[in-house]
Amino acid sequence: MKKSLIVAKREYIKVVRKPSFWLSTLFLPIFIVVVSFISGYSSMQLEEKLKDEAANANKVLIIDSTNYIKPEVYSEKIVRATDLELGISEVINGTADALIFYPADIVSTKSVQIYSQDKGILLNESYNKLATDLLKQSILADLGDPNKISVYNSELEFQVKTYKEGKETNFSLSDLLVPGISLVIYFTLTTFAVNYLLLSVSEEKENRVMEIVLSSISSRDLILGKIIGLIGVIFTQVLLLTVLSLLGLAATSTLLGGQGSAFANIGATLGTLNITLGQLIGQIVLGVVFTFAGFFILACTMVGVGAASPTYKEAQSMSSIFVILSIFPIYFITIILSDPSGDLARIFSFIPFTASFVLLFRNALGALTLPEIILGVVTLLLYCIVFVIIAFKLFEYGALEYSKRISFKEFFSTFYKKS
Repeated sequence: MKKSLIVAKREYIKVVRKPSFWLSTLFLPIFIVVVSFISGYSSMQLEEKLKDEAANANKVLIIDSTNYIKPEVYSEKIVRATDLELGISEVINGTADALIFYPADIVSTKSVQIYSQDKGILLNESYNKLATDLLKQSILADLGDPNKISVYNSELEFQVKTYKEGKETNFSLSDLLVPGISLVIYFTLTTFAVNYLLLSVSEEKENRVMEIVLSSISSRDLILGKIIGLIGVIFTQVLLLTVLSLLGLAATSTLLGGQGSAFANIGATLGTLNITLGQLIGQIVLGVVFTFAGFFILACTMVGVGAASPTYKEAQSMSSIFVILSIFPIYFITIILSDPSGDLARIFSFIPFTASFVLLFRNALGALTLPEIILGVVTLLLYCIVFVIIAFKLFEYGALEYSKRISFKEFFSTFYKKS
C-alpha cells in the first residue's frame, strides 16, 4: 500500500502541473456563466411545451367556489364540477386529466389548487397558466367588482398535487440536490479523469518507462496508485470548479441586477428543502456508490486500453468509444425524463457503461424502487470486480508489448492462466 501511495502522489503532482488541467478547469466556469445568460431561451421552449400539454387535454374539471368563472369558458374539454373528492377520484382514475379548484377565500389566499396526473417534472405545472387564463378571462367580463380586480392583479400561488398509480406523489427540489451533484461529479470523472489515466499508462508504455517501473513495483500496486492519485486530482478539480462557478454566477447576478440569474430566487429555493436526515444519508450513499462505481469501471477500461495499445494515439482512438458509451444515454435523455420507469430506462440501468449515468438520473427523478436500487448496487459492484480483473490481466499481458497491439484472441486464451 505504501508503494501505491507513492505512485498516487506522483500521479497527482504530474497532472496538476499540466497547463491542460488548468485550461479544462477554467473553461467550465466560463461556460456556466455564458449558459446562465442564454438560459432564457430554454425557459421559453418549456413554456410552449406546457401550453401544448394543457391544450391537448381531453378533460379538465373546474370547481369554482368563487363564482368568478363565467359559463362561457366551459366547453367539451373544460367541464364544471361540484364535488372536490369525486373530481380528485376522476383524476386518480385517469378519466380526467386535471382538476382546477378555485377556493372561496381566493381574495385573501391568492391560491389555486390543481390536481393532475403525474407526467414528469417538466409537465406537472402544465395547467397553471390555464387556471390563470380562465380566471382572468372571467374577471375581464365583470371589472366592476373590486375583489375580482384584486385577484386579477395578483400573482397567484399554485398548490399542485399529482397522482401516480392511485397514490399522491410529492416532488421537492431537495430530491435533486445530492443526485444532481453526483451527476456533475460523474461527468467530471468521465470527461477528465479517465483521460489522465489513459495518458499515464500509454505514455509510460510508449516511452518504455514501464519496464523500469514494473521492476520495482507490482502491477496491482501501480494501477491502484494511479487510480488513487487521479481521484485526488478530481477532488481538486471539483473543488476548483465549484468555487469558480459560484464566483462566476455571483458576478452574473450582479451584472443582471439580481434578475434572471441562478441566484435570483435562491432564497425561495433553499426554503423549499424539506429532506430528512435519513433521506439525505441514503441519497449520499447511493450517489457515492453509483458515481464511483461508474468511474472505477471506466478507469479499469482505460488501464486495459492503454496496456493493449502500442501508442497513446491508438489508445485514445479506442478509448473514445467507451467514453461515448458512458454518456450515451444523454442522447435519449428526454425519453428517460418523460418515462424514467420505462423499459428503455430499466435496460440501460444494468448495462456496464451506461448503468451509473442512468441510475443516477433515475435516482434524481425518484423513479428507482427499492429492488432496483439493491439490484443496481449489486450489479455495479460485480461489474467493478469483473473489470478490475480484466484490467489487471490486460496490463500484465500487454504492458510490455511495445511494437504491436495485443491479440485479444491470445489474451482470452490465456486469461485464466497465471501471468
